[in-house]
Amino acid sequence: MSWTLCRGAPYSDFMKRIFLALAIAFLSLNVSAAAITSISPPAGTVSGGDTIVITVDTPLHSCQICSPPVVLAAVTFGGVPARLVSGFGNTIFAVTPPHAAGTVAVAVSSADVPYGTAQFTFAGWGGPISQSNYERILVPLALPAGRIVPGAFGSQWTTEMWVSNRSEFSVDLFNDVSCTVVCPQFLVADPPYPQLAPKSVTKVEPLDAGGGVAFVYYLQKTYANDVSFSLHVADVSRSKENAGTELGVVREHDFRGPEFDILNVPIDDVSRAALRVYDPDSHNGIFADVSVYSMTTGALLGSTTVTMQLPVPRAATTNAMVVPPFATFAQLADLRAAFPSLTAGRVRVNIQARGTAHAWAFVSVTNNATQLITTYRPE
Repeated sequence: MSWTLCRGAPYSDFMKRIFLALAIAFLSLNVSAAAITSISPPAGTVSGGDTIVITVDTPLHSCQICSPPVVLAAVTFGGVPARLVSGFGNTIFAVTPPHAAGTVAVAVSSADVPYGTAQFTFAGWGGPISQSNYERILVPLALPAGRIVPGAFGSQWTTEMWVSNRSEFSVDLFNDVSCTVVCPQFLVADPPYPQLAPKSVTKVEPLDAGGGVAFVYYLQKTYANDVSFSLHVADVSRSKENAGTELGVVREHDFRGPEFDILNVPIDDVSRAALRVYDPDSHNGIFADVSVYSMTTGALLGSTTVTMQLPVPRAATTNAMVVPPFATFAQLADLRAAFPSLTAGRVRVNIQARGTAHAWAFVSVTNNATQLITTYRPE
């Protein structure tokens, strides 16, 4: 046996074996007791796609020769690999795979070293979800298929909403109006939540609950940046004169605080300006103070108070509580009727919604002759 100190293959191979044996022994001593300390949220849908945060009590291993260094982590849910895994330090982010309903073991490993297990529940439609995995989407006006609402001067209003999912995965998007009225107990344990198919464009139809109402949808956050919306409002009695208008669907990051302004709203003799105020948190019966100011002088031109209400109350059942509610809203159908002192000009509309953290509003200005709509919203 050669004991060459400075060069030579025999020494190199021997030392490599020694270092490898020491490394394995070190890992065995320090990682054998590794465990999961938390998993949040502990429940998701059978559809998969929920982002789960897992913490462990021992730092994860990483590939040090990679540039940049890569954390080595693997996660399975009931033996099924997570759709996507990333991490740093003691924290792992894992996207759940599709799985049948039930409680399963979540297993974590790093560099093929086990890091313990924890429990996770896959829930079918009507089961528990975590709102942390969903972005609320406010649809400020949506009518069911075939519903036409008569308006002023013979107008006949209808809406349609389209959703595009550019992701390669299905994305949950749901709002179940029927669960607001009567919430069924599902006989099938694991139907998927309503989903947008991969690489698809879908026309979304809310269920008919009466009236022209606002809805709150839940959109799965993991692929939310790949989802876009179009909400079209049109007067079908004058479709040859104008093609209608786009009314913005409001993403959660666009929700406002309890006070905000809508600027530069025109008031004139040939149009009517209507205000609709929303509370996406669906607090029923709260008040919103509406004040109108001149854009040129800043003078207060009038103020009033409106009551935010749900068009249909939610059922007091467990299932009803896990589906998104309607947004509460109030409206002033004509600002000039609500504030008789208004004269032609541009105004600032100030909204202060009491007792809520979030509110939103828009003003629609409709030409009385053509029914052409221009919308003004907080920016």
